[in-house]
Amino acid sequence: LKWLRDQIMDITIGVFKCMRKFWPRKDPVGHLLFLNELSNDCSMKHAYDERRGVVKACNNIYCTRSIRERIMSQINRAVFSLDLCITEFDLMRIRDAIIAAVNRGVTVRIITDRYIVCGQWSVQLDIYGIEVRGPPFGPPARFMHHKFLVIDAPIRVMDLQGLRGYLADNLSKVCLITGSSNWTLDTFGAHWETIEISFDDEKANQYQEEFDRMWQSF
Repeated sequence: LKWLRDQIMDITIGVFKCMRKFWPRKDPVGHLLFLNELSNDCSMKHAYDERRGVVKACNNIYCTRSIRERIMSQINRAVFSLDLCITEFDLMRIRDAIIAAVNRGVTVRIITDRYIVCGQWSVQLDIYGIEVRGPPFGPPARFMHHKFLVIDAPIRVMDLQGLRGYLADNLSKVCLITGSSNWTLDTFGAHWETIEISFDDEKANQYQEEFDRMWQSF
């Protein structure tokens, strides 16, 4: 039965991939973002504006706040699933966006390194029903070094909601966020990093398959 179900899913997704070529895209293909030595040039201005309760657009294309908010905006669009694979994570606003997604009914899973699984933020997420997994302790010493987030990948939506959910989502909220950066104050404040936001459903499915494989192995 599982084999038959997988075959039906593959055929169905293939059909809708062909159909999507004739559908107008609601989003650009994606965004390529960079963190560098210029990312915090505007931080004092933003801190001053926040103290006054003022929110202004930033002209700095490398702005740490703007990049963080782009990630949060994609998390806020999640409808069915959110699977995060990250080595280190301590950005509280992104954490709050993930918790808000759980409260909306989004299924959230997180894979991180084994030393982080036992950390404080992992315990905090567990309170909200977010399961966090990582590689087992013991030799050989290997690190879970991925940094990617998959939102509403078609194969995951099919797995959770079936064909009806897949069609209801209309493939418009598929998102993959990946790159070199951990989601920490240090990396968002002082490192040279690359972050890619992609709306390609095929690429999202590839990352989703690897996440699912790792999730089962951990």
